[in-house]
Amino acid sequence: RAGRKGRGLGLPPLLGERAPQPPQHRGFCARSFDGRHRCAHPAYPLGQRGGDAAALCRAQSRRAIPCARCAIQEYLKLLTQDEHYYGEIGKQFLSNSNISSLLTNPLEMNAVQAPNPNFVIGGYFHTSILEPEKLSKYKIINTTTRNTSVYKEQSKGEMCLLQHEVDNLQALKEKMLANYACETLIRGFNVEYEVPGIIEINNVLWKGKADILNHDEGLIVDLKTTSNLHDFSYSAKKYNYDSQAYIYKKLFNYDLIFIAIDKKT
Repeated sequence: RAGRKGRGLGLPPLLGERAPQPPQHRGFCARSFDGRHRCAHPAYPLGQRGGDAAALCRAQSRRAIPCARCAIQEYLKLLTQDEHYYGEIGKQFLSNSNISSLLTNPLEMNAVQAPNPNFVIGGYFHTSILEPEKLSKYKIINTTTRNTSVYKEQSKGEMCLLQHEVDNLQALKEKMLANYACETLIRGFNVEYEVPGIIEINNVLWKGKADILNHDEGLIVDLKTTSNLHDFSYSAKKYNYDSQAYIYKKLFNYDLIFIAIDKKT
């Protein structure tokens, strides 16, 4: 249970009672060799300082507690999945979405947010470009508004997309990818999509997930939909995109740029 008091890297407990457990650490690190638990990296086990890193990590392996570097890797594997990134495991870390609450009303930082169709619309747009094989997770209802009896009956209380919204999002996707500059930044030759990261900033662990890591250009590319492109600078201030750029720079060591598209025009 080392590290539960935030020493070392201050990682949340992998084996704590309240934390969902990631895959069991199997007694050796990713960089080990010849079947023994040898850490080839200079990382200490959770909550311990000093001494020989490899020896300490081997000793911890007998209790199935990974060294700090390996613990981070286990979390990153889990955070690639949305259900963990936005679920209990992900909530152990702060993210840029917490900034607004921290600035305005810290007491409501972990309050459950009311369903918002804009979040679902933005999520579908991202998924259609970055992970189209996952589009089946969105429920689409062929009706005009969310106030109709058809929507209420079929949605069963969930926030669903309307067919005309999906049609418009498909047109937005085609428009964005038809732009050479955007298409180059999004597709590229050496790019990764939906990449999670964890970083310690001022003794607090933060998470983030890059839409696109473009290694060709050395940039993080973030896709945004907006209701008014001319007001996007105000949206950037409202939703704290400046702090997002700072956190992501720390996470991935690349500058962050935004590609915004107007949902109406």
